[in-house]
Amino acid sequence: MRFRCLIIALLMIGSLSANAQGLFNYYTGLFLPNSGKPERHDRLVIDVMHANWQELPPGINVKPYSHGVQIFRLFDIPFGKSGLGMAIGPGISAYNIHFNGGYNEIVDMNSNETFSRFVPFQPTYEYRKHKLSLNFVDLGFEFRFRTKGDRRFRFYPGFKGGWLFNIHIATVDTEGKYKGYNFSNLNRIRYGATLRIGWHRFMFTGYYALNGLFQENKGQDLRMWSAGMSLFLF
Repeated sequence: MRFRCLIIALLMIGSLSANAQGLFNYYTGLFLPNSGKPERHDRLVIDVMHANWQELPPGINVKPYSHGVQIFRLFDIPFGKSGLGMAIGPGISAYNIHFNGGYNEIVDMNSNETFSRFVPFQPTYEYRKHKLSLNFVDLGFEFRFRTKGDRRFRFYPGFKGGWLFNIHIATVDTEGKYKGYNFSNLNRIRYGATLRIGWHRFMFTGYYALNGLFQENKGQDLRMWSAGMSLFLF
């Protein structure tokens, strides 16, 4: 709930900035910039994306309204006045993946080790909503190329890594509401490639995870990908 309130507040700020002749264009950070130094841009970004897995387990279908929202505070580091640079900074991400499967584990009776997986619901099971929620604290890094002028073309390939601090399943069926928090063999650390490309404040964004939700050979290889839009507030 707090994360949703933060998103709404930042979207309202973005709307106000658009109607106030670029209010955030006057923001220079905690300290005034030195004269003659390159201007800094694209420091607070909101990403809204569709989220999915690369290879779905047999019988599992992810709904098209599965989504992710993330906020990054990036520190822009231009390389002189060439249009090249880099950025690094922290962020927070929230994903809701709606799909038709439940979580269970296979236990090896010889080693007592478990294998984590999602399996599709039985056709007779009736439910109204079922989703996997994931929350990450992230650190993003990207190289930056942008043209000169007030309205710029931007190309930002990069990388991000994060720590999974919350995961649960929420289900609403004919008998009530349920939440499940017990997951084994998780990869608490995630990392992957990112890309932003676009014009002026609006950009397309994408992410591809280089590791899965579960540890290797201890669960299904569920590698997340996401694609959507980025909005830079200043």
